[in-house]
Amino acid sequence: MSDANRNRVRCRAKRKDGERCQGPATSSGFCIAHDPRAPAWRVMGGHASRKAERASKLLPARMEPTITLLEKALSELYWCKMPIKLGEAMAQVGTVLVRILQSAELGERVHDLEQEVRALRSILGQSEPSEKHEAPQEEAPRWVA
Repeated sequence: MSDANRNRVRCRAKRKDGERCQGPATSSGFCIAHDPRAPAWRVMGGHASRKAERASKLLPARMEPTITLLEKALSELYWCKMPIKLGEAMAQVGTVLVRILQSAELGERVHDLEQEVRALRSILGQSEPSEKHEAPQEEAPRWVA
């Protein structure tokens, strides 16, 4: 055993078999597993790994109230506290909102890519293509004489 490992402070907790835990101690004097804060750390770690948490980070902040409203509407529909027609109308509006956001995001991504292409062309010394896009000339089928 090296001197560094021999001099390292060990956890003060006792294992189930009565022996002293051999884990390295944190500032509290316990290892990560025996630290009194461990349950809270586990909750925080699991919370951030949920798919819903990751998906909510991708949404624009201005959409959070809308998502909350739609989630509430879904619950009220499930418990028969909202007319079905109102729920259908909300679903249609929600669908339109999603499509608008998707097309805006796609437009932004295309714009960014176009800027990158222009920058690369200028680095490579290539000129911009003309605005006219001519259709490629098709070859005659091989069976035509």
